[in-house]
Formats: sequence, C-alpha cells, structure tokens
Amino acid sequence: MKILSKFAAVLAAGVLTVIFFNFLSMPFIWISFLWSGVFLFLSITSPRKPVKMLLYYISFIPFTFGLFETGQWLFKNRQVNIDEFGGGPTEVDKFREIYPKGSINLRHEVLGYAPLPDTRPRHIKYYKDELCFDVVYTIDSNGLRISPPYNPRENPGSILFFGDSFVFGEGVKDEEAVAYRTGIRTGGKYRVYNFAYRGYGTHQMLSAVEHGMVESIVKEPLKFVIYQANFYQIGRAAGLRVVEWDIYGPKYILNENGEVVYDGHFNKKKLTFAEYLKTCKTLNKMVSRHRGYSKRQVDLFLGMVDKSRNLLETHYPGCQFHVILWDNPKQGNNAEVIEGLKKIGIRLHLIRDIYEQYQGVLHFKRSQLIIKYDRHPSPFAHDIISDYVINKIIGK
Repeated sequence: MKILSKFAAVLAAGVLTVIFFNFLSMPFIWISFLWSGVFLFLSITSPRKPVKMLLYYISFIPFTFGLFETGQWLFKNRQVNIDEFGGGPTEVDKFREIYPKGSINLRHEVLGYAPLPDTRPRHIKYYKDELCFDVVYTIDSNGLRISPPYNPRENPGSILFFGDSFVFGEGVKDEEAVAYRTGIRTGGKYRVYNFAYRGYGTHQMLSAVEHGMVESIVKEPLKFVIYQANFYQIGRAAGLRVVEWDIYGPKYILNENGEVVYDGHFNKKKLTFAEYLKTCKTLNKMVSRHRGYSKRQVDLFLGMVDKSRNLLETHYPGCQFHVILWDNPKQGNNAEVIEGLKKIGIRLHLIRDIYEQYQGVLHFKRSQLIIKYDRHPSPFAHDIISDYVINKIIGK
C-alpha cells in the first residue's frame, strides 16, 4: 500500500505539474511547492533512515526556489529600473493605471499584437494619489499613432520611426511624441510614420518590413528610418517576454549558418522547459540586468537590425537607416552591442551622447528627462531627441 501511495503521489504531482505549467501565470511557484511537498511526503513514508534524510533535504531545494520566486513575484518591481538619466526608486504597488484592454488586444498576424485602428484610448497613471499622466493616444486607420499633417506638393519622402513605448510616446500627448514633433518641425516636408508601440522589440520591426506591412503603408520615397533600441528589446526578440504580453509575437531564430530566419509565432509550438524557464521573472531579471544576455541572444538582435536595414535599403534605394541606442554602461552587454552595431555598419547614435550634447546648452536636470515616477521619456526628452534627429540625422 505504501508503494502504491507513493506512486500515486508522484503521478498526481506529475499531472498537476503539467496543469500548472500550461494554465497558471506563475507556474513555477506552485510547481516548486508541490514537489517540495512530494519529497517531504516520500521522506515521511520512507522506512529507511538514510533515504528518509536524503529526501527530506532534497525537499528544501524546490521549497527554497518557490520562496525566492514568490518573493520576486511580490516585490519584483518594487524598485523600478530607473537609470542615471533621472528619477529614483519607486514602489510599483503604489501605482494605479487605467487603460482600456481592448485597445491593445487586437491580434495582428504580422506584429503579434497591435492597437485597434481608428481609436483614441485614454491612458491614466497615478503614483499613490499623484497623477503621473493622463493622455489620449490617437491611433490612425493603419494602426499607427497619429502623425502630423504634411504637404504632399513639397513632400520629398517619408521618415519611419521604429521602437517601443519610448518612441510610441507612452505617457505623452500625440503632439509631444518624437515622431510627431519631427514632422511639425520639418514643416510638413516629410510624411512621418510611427511604427512603434508598447512592448515592441526588434522582431516587430523586422516582421513589419519583411512581411510587406511597411510597403503597404508607406507609398512615398523613404528617406530616413530611425530605430530607437534599448536592451529590453534584446530579451523581447529572444522570447523572454512571451508569457507576459507577446505570446503571438513574430519569432525569429538563427539557423545553422547564423542567418536570421522567420519561424512563425512564439505560440507556434509549446515552449520547451528550458525556453519557459528563461521567462521566469527571477531568472530573467538575473540574466538581463546583471550577467547580461547570452551571445546568441545578442547576435540574434544584431542580425535582426542588420536584416531590417538591408531589406529597407533594398525596397527603398537611397534611404538612410539610423539607430539611436539607449546605452547603459551598467548593462552587461553595453559595449558588446555598441561594437556589434558598429561592426555591421549601422549609423549609430548613443542617447548618452545626445543628452550630454544638449546638457551643455540647456543646463537641465536629468530628472527632467523622464516622466515623474515613471521610466518613460518626458515631453522634454522627446523634444531633445526630435531636435537631434532634425539637426544631426535629417539635416536642414
């Protein structure tokens, strides 16, 4: 009977592990405690003292991991990752956000997800009782954030912006976002397109280019492409944020020749245990912030940027592809990514250099560069980047 009860316990734990793995948002917390209990049960019911003690001590391994993962879940973002450009530690559990879910729930075959076209979702964010921002995002018929009017008679071409929420303009008004400001400051000379959105990575840019989305929208001659990259996007493109928001995102891999190839969507097949393990908040935080991303993940990112550039230059001869990198010396891959982008011939601009250039003229405080209590660029930061784009990239 004891053998049958042990077998039943292990079998039940195996079944529950599969269920937890597939249906719970934080499965490893429950799986860890489950197997800790199984080993403890086996220890209690074991007649042999050496085996009993061994199983008892083994039970502490998953239990400890479960406690650690629980702690990360409870306090995972208690201190927001605000870099030296401004701000300070804040408590995320003090935040309240109001954002209509329907505006980001549109499944998109090319991008994975996208905002609903022809909508004006309102985004409100509080820290305690203090308002961080209250803005409306105007989304056009193409599913892009609205751009300013342009003069088709004088229009020599278009400018494309790619990136994530930093470029989309999370927390700022339509007319305050870098793409919109660039269009206004050039007097409608260029038609501006903002292909950025919340949580996007390099894979969304490449997919939009490779699968004809850009060509279907951009009819004018393309003059400039400006991609704002940051280190979060390396992890997103590698699938480290799949279980959080990008489950249908376009998946790219490196083949045996080191070439970037499209591999469907992240949900094309069930993630392996190793792949899913990478999405754990504990391990992902350790990898991305301390040790840095793996060489293969960085190579995938660089390959995506290179392929996007090459495809755009093929489709639109004469266009210039530029990368503005939100570099951070504290990031483990900072030098590696910078050197990698230079090696493949990317026109590279470091946000640190851009800010320092304007610091000597405007004498601003670094806290002015981010929205108070939020890590996103402030209207002032969008203004600086837009001015830099016009004067140093586009040229008057």
